[in-house]
Amino acid sequence: MLVQLSALEGTLVNIVAWLIIHLGGTYLCNQIPGWWLKEEREWFEERPWESTFYKRILIKRWKDLAPDGSAIFSESFSKRNLSNRSFFYLHQFILETKRGEVTHAITIIPGIFFFLWNPPSVGLLMVLYGIFVNLPFLFIQRYNRFRILRILGKAKKMTINSPSSHYSSSSSREC
Repeated sequence: MLVQLSALEGTLVNIVAWLIIHLGGTYLCNQIPGWWLKEEREWFEERPWESTFYKRILIKRWKDLAPDGSAIFSESFSKRNLSNRSFFYLHQFILETKRGEVTHAITIIPGIFFFLWNPPSVGLLMVLYGIFVNLPFLFIQRYNRFRILRILGKAKKMTINSPSSHYSSSSSREC
């Protein structure tokens, strides 16, 4: 512990620090350019175990109870509900789940700084707070993104295999 604070001072500093971390992280991640989010990155890929994991933690039951942080920043993209099902909107939704995932991942990291002004036991509690507050939102972003990617995959297959596409392709061969 680098700085000695009373219990009240430490509590107030912890509250203000987490507020700054959450709001600052959200603000910074809202500045991430879309091209960076569009890039294929290993971090954003679905792991083989994730589908089973999300079923085990019953994410479908509780994910809608979690608040949507987009209400805090006016330029944020709301991920509360799908407002339409156009390809453009769904692709934008996917990019914003990546942004949300990065936001919640980076706001866990500063938890280590709480050891500077807290006793080790409180520092550990602050690290655990950062993990337990952010991980559920990180899971929700990933879960929703993979569901939308599956929807888009099915929509592409339906478009390719639709009767009208067979009709137009077969008629073009006849001409």
